[in-house]
Amino acid sequence: MKNRTTSPRRHVLACAVSLTSLSCSLALAQEQEHGVRYAFSGYGTLAGAAHTGPSDMEFRSSLNQSIGAKSKLDLGVDSRIGVQGVADFGSGFSVTGQLLGQRLRIDKKSATGDEFDIGAEWLFAQYSPSRQLDFRVGRVVLPAFMVSDSRNVSYAQPWLRAPLEVYAVMPLTHLDGVQALWRIPIGASIFTIQPSYGQSEFNISALNLPLAAKAKKVSSLNLIFESGDWLFRYGQVKNTSNLEIPFADEPAPYKMKDMFTSIGAQFDNGSAVVMAEMAQRRQNDMPIDSPASYAGIPVDDAGTTWADVYAQQFSGQPLAKSRSWYVAGGWRFGTILPMLSVGAQKDQKTGVVTRNVNASVRYDLKTGVALKAQLGQYQRNDDVAFVTPVADDYRKIRVLTVGVDFVF
Repeated sequence: MKNRTTSPRRHVLACAVSLTSLSCSLALAQEQEHGVRYAFSGYGTLAGAAHTGPSDMEFRSSLNQSIGAKSKLDLGVDSRIGVQGVADFGSGFSVTGQLLGQRLRIDKKSATGDEFDIGAEWLFAQYSPSRQLDFRVGRVVLPAFMVSDSRNVSYAQPWLRAPLEVYAVMPLTHLDGVQALWRIPIGASIFTIQPSYGQSEFNISALNLPLAAKAKKVSSLNLIFESGDWLFRYGQVKNTSNLEIPFADEPAPYKMKDMFTSIGAQFDNGSAVVMAEMAQRRQNDMPIDSPASYAGIPVDDAGTTWADVYAQQFSGQPLAKSRSWYVAGGWRFGTILPMLSVGAQKDQKTGVVTRNVNASVRYDLKTGVALKAQLGQYQRNDDVAFVTPVADDYRKIRVLTVGVDFVF
């Protein structure tokens, strides 16, 4: 791999590789005691977002958020802080732990405004019998995307926020279980195979409802081929979840079978950078009949019941069935990288297509610190980008985000 110490692609791949090898960003401190080597590092983003639309619209960066940015500056949508520690015992054995603080839905029943969470994003033991092979047990990153490893480390990415049309449709971010990583040299190229298996959970806001689920039997396969300036990736995540859909505090159980497939490619020759990903999500149909108690729960004074709502919105259809994509490109002018990305998501249940455009600028102020600005255009009916979308409203809302990324 070419040495490009000033290129954002170098940051992306260097961070991803370092995450794979149990370190990230810059070492804050390193100590050695009783033959054990300790390393500590961290990263963060301080960013504010606001949009030009009505004050009741709330822009979010993830389905895991049910509070978003309105027409006034909001510092919670993209801001986060993470710290990591690694204990290297030698002979290929090590332990990694990482705490991440960010805006995240906590209440599984309703929106309370209490949406800041500090949790373990990583906590795993690793054995590396060689430089090409790693085995992990514990909590690991779920590699669902091209930049999954460094997704929370915004400094390692060219933009401030990854394209939501692809990155926001999969709510699972980590996995409790086992993972292997096998790097196979092929001449000057590297082919990486990364299987994972375990369980996870999510707590999201979708369709104006809080949805909680424990994902069982989560299996993932991540394949990456790197050659020169090119990177190609294929990934698939399958899981079975016991999803609860609350109606007036009475849940409707749904055993959801979910499959998420994505492919991606990246080109970076030190000046030009081009990235593209496509994703498809498929779920099984929900039960046709709603619980009997729903017929006795009124929704409004017109006589509508929760059984009617269930029949109209959920009966016999999957909660999610979509296809999405984005293409992004930029050119480096020294320490400045402007980029433009376009993308779309199609709801294959309704045929509705939402389209997004984002322009971003990155300025590397100094090593470990990058200033960024991003201007995005989204449609009001986008149920990924907005907490409460407006159905059949294709008017545009512009979202401006400015921030600083740092590693230490």
